[in-house]
Amino acid sequence: MKKILCLVLAMSMGSVAFAAEYRTKQPIAYDWLKINGNQFNIESANERGHICSAQGEMDKNKVWKDGEGCQISFQFKGDEVKVDAEGCDNYCGAGVSFPSEYYKLPQVCSQPSVKQMENRFQTTLRSGKFEQAAGIKQNYLKQCGDFLNPIETVTAANDAADAYRQANNKAACIQTLDAVQDHYESELLDKDLVNKINVQMERDKALRQQCS
Repeated sequence: MKKILCLVLAMSMGSVAFAAEYRTKQPIAYDWLKINGNQFNIESANERGHICSAQGEMDKNKVWKDGEGCQISFQFKGDEVKVDAEGCDNYCGAGVSFPSEYYKLPQVCSQPSVKQMENRFQTTLRSGKFEQAAGIKQNYLKQCGDFLNPIETVTAANDAADAYRQANNKAACIQTLDAVQDHYESELLDKDLVNKINVQMERDKALRQQCS
């Protein structure tokens, strides 16, 4: 019943352009909350790749009830949202739940902006301006790092380090790699996530050898 309800809600909200997006900080995979007026779409994933997901319309008290025991309350304060979900296990996979605190995602960290950043990085890299290209990824990490998961963080750092390598700035290359080492210690268990982090670990290893 819950899966059918989620599908119907998702279809009815498919054309909604959400006005604000909120994320958790340092997610292990991803956690997001999208708000447009009283409509919401919330989804989280854990280290095993299991997902929690719900969509609907809040009442005047910023509460959503599915009529079958699940209740999600939203408390808005500035750029923060506190979420309290009760009785919503049927919307979630094993070992995952909705986080309680979300923060408004800066516009520069939105998906369209990140895509533009990546295009600038690739264009700058192809033009041979390697230090400038590294700076683009470093700015991205500085501005959006709080909202990135471990894979996104080390991927951006490896991109910046590789640009420094091509600029023959070996010290900056190693420094950039060292700054994100703790992200490789994340306990990722989903096969796809593990494969992605392993790819970046191999990149890190190769870059260290080239920049030493």
